[in-house]
Amino acid sequence: MNDETRLRIRHTFDRLSAGGRGLTDVDRALIEAFERLMHGLPELTDGKITVVNVCTEAGVSRASYYRSPVAQAVKEILEAPQTAARNRRSCGQKSPG
Repeated sequence: MNDETRLRIRHTFDRLSAGGRGLTDVDRALIEAFERLMHGLPELTDGKITVVNVCTEAGVSRASYYRSPVAQAVKEILEAPQTAARNRRSCGQKSPG
């Protein structure tokens, strides 16, 4: 993971913390799990960045994941151009253009 991606992740999650709603223990567990997966340091899964793996790493249900504001933040991070290109390369797909 490059420094730009690392900063984007940190900025996105910091923005969640700064919002009017405080982060719950579930939110923090999801953030930590996602960051472990992004850094290639899974503890319980194969390391692929999927909702199921984030939930497994965090020890929470998928329903809890989707109720958490972290779900939208993860979606933003993964849809960012550089992160999406990295994910395509790791899956053996070519970047467009």
